[in-house]
Amino acid sequence: MDDWCILVAVIFSIGTSFTVAYRTQFGMARHTWVAEEWMTVPQMKVFYSSIVLYCVALITVRMSFLFFYRRIFPSPTLRKVCMWFIVGNGLWGTASICLNLFNCAPVQGFWDFTIPSKCVPPEVVWYFVSLTMVITDFAILILPLPAIRKLNTSPGRKMVLIGCFSVGFLTCLLSLIRLSSLKTAANKTDPNWDYVDAAMWSVAECNVAVFCACIPTLGPLVTGIKRYSLDSPQSRKLQQAAMEWANRDLHPPRELGATDLESTQRSHATQASEPLTIQ
Repeated sequence: MDDWCILVAVIFSIGTSFTVAYRTQFGMARHTWVAEEWMTVPQMKVFYSSIVLYCVALITVRMSFLFFYRRIFPSPTLRKVCMWFIVGNGLWGTASICLNLFNCAPVQGFWDFTIPSKCVPPEVVWYFVSLTMVITDFAILILPLPAIRKLNTSPGRKMVLIGCFSVGFLTCLLSLIRLSSLKTAANKTDPNWDYVDAAMWSVAECNVAVFCACIPTLGPLVTGIKRYSLDSPQSRKLQQAAMEWANRDLHPPRELGATDLESTQRSHATQASEPLTIQ
């Protein structure tokens, strides 16, 4: 199940990246007074869809982490806690998507400013959703650490496992940076230009989250590559050359002295004096 979740996350993360890039066709990354008036509606429509794609991408990444924990850790308590997190993440994810989808009444008021509508300030929704996501991310990443400490394996291997799972905290850092950029942009008056940083951090957060979710599964791949490189002909030649060089250093050639020369000459003389026998 974790593989299916991360596959969905990859698709929606790519969609988020595409929509952010596509918004540049309608005035994003330009100053408001430079962009043409007709660009506002299509850009806001693309922006509307990118918010939903962003939320789904991060929700499915969290689901992938939780299902992965349930698959590899045998602890009944941890598996039960993961199930609670899965249900809670699903419910809260659905609620956050609905908050963004129905931010305005009617919905068209989000992208069409000419029709009468009532909207919750989008910054309020974004702050609330982003902050709860950061807290949830920290909780999910801390969840397996006690179970890893109890594993019957070497301390070095435990540290490697903890390091693999702790890389996910990079996603939390990006979430906080994105939240800060949203707060900065909300206090300015040039949205096409000021929200560029927030959009870029959103894309980075989605893609880094997918990468971090895949790190624990890369162990067998790294082991296989290492084994193949050690068994390759080039590697064997290098090992043989290294052994020959080591033996050369340990057993340097000995210089022949006077005694050695006399024994060599005596040996040659003995061989020359022996009669040649034809069989």
